[in-house]
Amino acid sequence: MKRAVRNLTGLVLALLAAGVFCLDVAAQDRTRVRITGMKFRNVRTPKFDDTSNPEASAKSEWLQCYLEYETEGGRDGWTNEITLEWAVLVWPGDKKPLLLTTSVTYVDIEDGKHRAVVYVRPNFIRRHTGAKSPNSNDFSAYVEVLVDGQRVARQEESRQRRPRNWWQAKEPDVRRAEGELLPRTETPFAHMDYDFYEHIKPKRP
Repeated sequence: MKRAVRNLTGLVLALLAAGVFCLDVAAQDRTRVRITGMKFRNVRTPKFDDTSNPEASAKSEWLQCYLEYETEGGRDGWTNEITLEWAVLVWPGDKKPLLLTTSVTYVDIEDGKHRAVVYVRPNFIRRHTGAKSPNSNDFSAYVEVLVDGQRVARQEESRQRRPRNWWQAKEPDVRRAEGELLPRTETPFAHMDYDFYEHIKPKRP
């Protein structure tokens, strides 16, 4: 009887040790993300030397939401996917604010420093703010970083005081503008500085 108890105790201890080891491995593989910078930039539409219209010129300015972040702890130094959930609030004077959202997933992220961007179109800005160039005071941005569906980091950027958790606002408190917050791949900047950013996972229909 005593021998059986000792054997059972040994088995339990072995299983517990194996469980702790598995947890340690999982913890080592879990990706950690630290946001190191977030800001607005005004960027002019790129002009390419090869054009079919000699009268064409790049005059418009886009609003770029620029993010810097660092990753650490992926399996063998790599993370399969990281998703950025973006929200941008546009304050067009005395009118009801517009809420723009998008989700962008990146693949094969090596531990280290990274950058990400989303854009707001020039004509959208002119139509709803009345300004020829983006004014950072008219915008607020918020981003959440997700790994395996879990939020691991977040950041807000705003030049003005905004309502608490404005990125969760719903109609009729805000007007939603679907499809207006654009990833790099849906802008004229798609083929520029490719190695400066991570590869965006295509969205399947």
